[in-house]
Amino acid sequence: MESASSNANNMPGVLHQLLPVVGPMLLISVGYLDPGKWAATVESGSHYGTDLAALMLVFNFAAILCHYLSARIAVVTGRDLAQICSEEYDKGTCIFLGVQAEMSVIVLDLTMILGIAHGLNLLFGWDLFTCVFLTAANAVLYPLFSTLLETCKAKFVCVCIYMAGFILLSFVLGVIISQPQMPLSMTGMLTKLSGESAFSLMSLLGASIMPHSFYLHSSIVQQHLRQPTVSKDALCQNHFVAIFCIFSGIYLVNYVLMTLAANVFYTSRGLLTFQDAMSLMEQVFWSPIVPVAFLLVLFLSNQITTLSWSLGGQVVLNDFLKLDLPGWLHCATIRIIAIVPALYFVWSSGAEGMYQLLISTQVLAALLLPSSVIPLFRVAASRQIMGIHKISQFVEFLALITLIGMLGLKVIFVVEMIFGNSDWVDNLRWDAGE
Repeated sequence: MESASSNANNMPGVLHQLLPVVGPMLLISVGYLDPGKWAATVESGSHYGTDLAALMLVFNFAAILCHYLSARIAVVTGRDLAQICSEEYDKGTCIFLGVQAEMSVIVLDLTMILGIAHGLNLLFGWDLFTCVFLTAANAVLYPLFSTLLETCKAKFVCVCIYMAGFILLSFVLGVIISQPQMPLSMTGMLTKLSGESAFSLMSLLGASIMPHSFYLHSSIVQQHLRQPTVSKDALCQNHFVAIFCIFSGIYLVNYVLMTLAANVFYTSRGLLTFQDAMSLMEQVFWSPIVPVAFLLVLFLSNQITTLSWSLGGQVVLNDFLKLDLPGWLHCATIRIIAIVPALYFVWSSGAEGMYQLLISTQVLAALLLPSSVIPLFRVAASRQIMGIHKISQFVEFLALITLIGMLGLKVIFVVEMIFGNSDWVDNLRWDAGE
């Protein structure tokens, strides 16, 4: 990291102060722009209007809390969350946490595969099966990324951070500028909190918080540029401001998509496809080049996500699973595993099946969340690990409420899936019967 520090010292003063704080969160936030998140938001808006917007805001605050704690742990201890967990938990628990993190990454990569495949289909008219196969070719770039990280890590990471910032800023500002009137409507929140809405709520929760991102964020913060002249408390506050601002922008984008979906699809209640979701994006940006921009954003986001996992994902392999694989081989393995269900669903169900798979991946991520946040909250509240910088009792209370909320929603979902007769349960049983 000496090269990274010397590189940062040559930057202007403002960038030198902002990059160590904003950079890690920018790399993480690109993963929240994948099409699975958009599909979950559009699906919820089409079924419940804006009634779930308030709960989506609650999920957004939970994401801010989780990422703040992961950054705080890295700043205070100088270690990443996976390293601490490997010292605190037994081997079986570490393997369980590591497998969960890997599953979360596979889910994210699967949504990227589906999004890029749909983008190629809309842009060039190729069949979806071919488009999914072509996304696998992206894996040939992984050794190149590995070489760049080894030879010129500081400059390459800085370029990717600037690119991630440009993508996120352009996307958020594009939505805000093109939608000058965004009516605030969050009625019906309590009436929609039921077994019928459990599937949509779980997809929104999984779209708001990715289980593997806690380990990834703390690792990138831990190994990123440091500011030795800034106190730990001040640095933690700076991380909180950066996380809050970035997630606020992401929520604005999701709220606009939910509002548009409510206006366009709420009355029809028809089966949505990825093409329907893309038509919403065209309404957001009022431009016919949306498919091209969409494909470009997804491709760049996928590369930055791969870089982020190359930077911090090895801690999951090394500390949890005790495996030593090259970063490019790790990423390529994830891509190969993720492409199998994509090929199966496009072969068996076509575009509609792929769209439903996008939403189901977010539900799977939500199911992994409760057991993933427990180590995060436990470490952040431990005086033995955090010392005088352990979180306050108020933040501990917020963390406890967050965990109870995640567990409660998971229980409602599982109970409804086993014993309920909601529309989404009937659809799952019908698909399983087929």
